[in-house]
Amino acid sequence: MARLAPVSKHRHAGTYWQRFTDVSFAAQTSMAPLVARELPMAALNFPTAFALEEGRYSLVGLFSLFPGHNLFVGPDGKWLADYLPAVFRCHPFSLARQEDSDHMVLCVDEDSGLVGEDKKERFFDPVGELDKSVKDILEFLQQLEQNRHGTRVAVAALADAGLVVPWEIKAKAGEQEKTVEGIFRIDEEKLNKLDDDTFLGLRRVHALPVAYAQLLSMGHLKKFSKLARLHEPVPAPDIETLFGDDDIFRF
Repeated sequence: MARLAPVSKHRHAGTYWQRFTDVSFAAQTSMAPLVARELPMAALNFPTAFALEEGRYSLVGLFSLFPGHNLFVGPDGKWLADYLPAVFRCHPFSLARQEDSDHMVLCVDEDSGLVGEDKKERFFDPVGELDKSVKDILEFLQQLEQNRHGTRVAVAALADAGLVVPWEIKAKAGEQEKTVEGIFRIDEEKLNKLDDDTFLGLRRVHALPVAYAQLLSMGHLKKFSKLARLHEPVPAPDIETLFGDDDIFRF
């Protein structure tokens, strides 16, 4: 489990860190949050979906149908797609909200194996300011958080329009069949039948690209069986999925 600590001169002035060389830290992450800005690349590489968290939908990348497994992390720790989600790229750093505040602070996972006196990159420069490498990561995370707000607005608009529906997926591993729960998709038939006012409202909050990209990405679900064969003893699922009435998304 991650042990997040706010980055501070008191705690990290004499400590160093290093960049990750593989993504084995994500090997048990079956889905991860995405923002709209990265969705065009994400949708070309893996399925995207929506997850319900604390009463609202969030946009996620889907990496497995089985919790605790990430099929896109190879046995050697390498990422098995051409796009790595932004949430992974800043490891071991992240932003966390201060308790009873909207202020976000930079944190580092001190149990990542990437923090210590024997590492190569410093947290703070000789005059006590954040080192440029850490400052660049902080700026990237802040931009990511800003885009996350717009993404939430777009996803909420899609949900309010009744377009976010359960993604009915059945996965068979061996003799066992299970219905995958907690994953949602865009209802393409409803999207195509929207009235003009609702459609224009979605366009104003940049929700339409999110909807179309999510629909496009659903075909990547068929990659899971192939990827699972690289992960023995992770079961290779035989997938049946309901996309809707448009055959373009069937396989």
